[in-house]
Amino acid sequence: MIRIISRKARGDFLSVVVVLDLVRCVRQLVDGRGIAALWVTHRLDELDYCDGAFLLENGRVVASGKPAAMRDRLLASQSAL
Repeated sequence: MIRIISRKARGDFLSVVVVLDLVRCVRQLVDGRGIAALWVTHRLDELDYCDGAFLLENGRVVASGKPAAMRDRLLASQSAL
């Protein structure tokens, strides 16, 4: 059985506390059941709970790697603007 947890990108914003609780629950499911989860987000703090990350630009993967490296890359590109 496949279950999907979804939230709308616009309009239905969840508080940071609720989102992080949800991320922790997904992490526990992944660890406890040995499954994979795909989490799509714009929030850098959610990278703390993943094993790897992909950076997309215009729908294409432009980088992948460890979450900390992806966060550093994003922060560096934002500070350069």
